[in-house]
Amino acid sequence: MRPVLPLPIAVPASEVQPDCVKTWTAGLIVSDKPDILSEEWRKAWLTPITDRGTFKGQSYTSIEPLKAYFRDGPKTTGAEALVLLAHHGAGDIAAREDAPETDRILPDHVRKRLLAPGSFGIFAACSVGALGEKQSTNTLLLHVLNEHNMQAAIASPFKVPPKVAKRFLYHFRDSLFDSKCPLSLYGLFECAKGKLLKSKDQEDDTRGMKSGAELFMLIGNGDLRVCKP
Repeated sequence: MRPVLPLPIAVPASEVQPDCVKTWTAGLIVSDKPDILSEEWRKAWLTPITDRGTFKGQSYTSIEPLKAYFRDGPKTTGAEALVLLAHHGAGDIAAREDAPETDRILPDHVRKRLLAPGSFGIFAACSVGALGEKQSTNTLLLHVLNEHNMQAAIASPFKVPPKVAKRFLYHFRDSLFDSKCPLSLYGLFECAKGKLLKSKDQEDDTRGMKSGAELFMLIGNGDLRVCKP
């Protein structure tokens, strides 16, 4: 039996199966770690996914376009995967740790966008799923997105080192195209962790990277599905 952590807002049971995810939105905006998370790498991460005819998507590598996606974007018409690689704290998203409030995406911006049922998030950001009273504001982003139809998320209650975030996203993307990996969110999550733990790649084969695989947790409905590539 797999452990299930609930989202802040319970999703009502429905007789209608949510659509599988075809749309991918990548907000890979961290800009103050160029030695690890280069702009070139951030721009290219989504390309192998959208190059497949099944999927469509949009990649954002700076704060203002991503802010506009949340603030001005219409309701998503189909189930969507929202991938965020950003600095996070107290519900705010930023490209730099020292960014002023004017250069942050605030919960009020996020509230403007309504996701479609079946949508999930992958948050390679610090403390999105933080637990405990002292860290309660860190769950605000998750709460707001959940309130707007996000039904599951992969997140961490801890600080995520940039190298771990990068390699986890690499292995998650790789799992999409591995025929041995089930196309449920839970199946892809377990595959991505397994690939990171077993990898002999020089970037992965360190004690810190292996333990980093355990920084992430699955929250909500792990049975949500990604469309077959």
